Parts: sequence; C-alpha cells; structure tokens
Amino acid sequence: MDLLIIGLSKFNLLHRVWSTVSISRIVRRTNIPVLAVRSSGLVCHFKKIVLPVHDEVPMRRIRLAAALGRHFKSTIYVLSVKNSAGHHLPLLSETLQIIQSLTTIPVQSIILEGKNLAKATLDFSKKINADLIMVSSIKEFCLPGFWNKFTKKLLSYQSSIPVITVDHKE
Repeated sequence: MDLLIIGLSKFNLLHRVWSTVSISRIVRRTNIPVLAVRSSGLVCHFKKIVLPVHDEVPMRRIRLAAALGRHFKSTIYVLSVKNSAGHHLPLLSETLQIIQSLTTIPVQSIILEGKNLAKATLDFSKKINADLIMVSSIKEFCLPGFWNKFTKKLLSYQSSIPVITVDHKE
C-alpha cells in the first residue's frame, strides 16, 4: 500500500480523540503515509504543497512531495521556524537542493516567526491557501496547548487543509 486516506468528521469529540491516536499509531506501526481529509477538504489537485522541516532532512517526505509535485505540477514551500542558533539555514538549503535534484518544479524556502512549528505551518498554509501539508508523526508537529499535548493532537486534526502524515524513520 502506498497511501492510506482517512476522512475526518466535522465534529465528534469521541471520534476525534480516537482518530488522533489512530493516525499516529498507523503511521508508526505500518510505515505507510496517511492522508487525513476533512469533509470540506479537496483532494483532486495539490498545487501548493507545504513541507515543514524541523531538525533533520526529511527524505521520505521530500521524495513524496517531489513525486506529488511532479504529478500535479505544484509549487513546494519548504518551511522552518526561526530559532536563535540559526540551525535552520543549512537544513533549508540542503532540503531545497535535494528537491531541485529530484524534480524541476518550483520550490520556495521560507523561515517563519513563532515558537511552534505546527501552529506556524498551519497559519502559513491558510495564508497562502495551500492544498496539502506534509508532516511527520513527531512531537514537533503537535499543536500547542495542554489538551493537544495530552492527546498528542497532530496538525491534521486542526487543519481544514488535507495533511499527509509520514513516519520520520527511513
């Protein structure tokens, strides 16, 4: 199986808590990317793909983003959150070079302000009207807040934009 697609309900507290755990668990146990789509989400085209990076080059997400970008003739936006040490610059440039070596589609790298990568990614994606967000199942892509950390609420449950969750391990 190459991709698992899960539909998310508009609002059902019990279903949301159960499905939050299930997406993370499915991704970790099966090593299959999971596409979470809201009832209002569109999956017929992905013209703007958002690829946030945290502290390592996400090879699996890069390959998947390049393949989807090539198929849909998309633009890939590589994002990172600004930190005081400046570690994001080499990571962004390396990710950008890898994507450009895999495909000829347009790629932009952007450094965002903020402390939480998930929240900054969600805000940026809404601002540019993105079609797809590609995240990993690690804690950096969990939304801020006590309840969200308690339930390990990934970005996919807050986003109206479809989100692909990929395991961070090769």
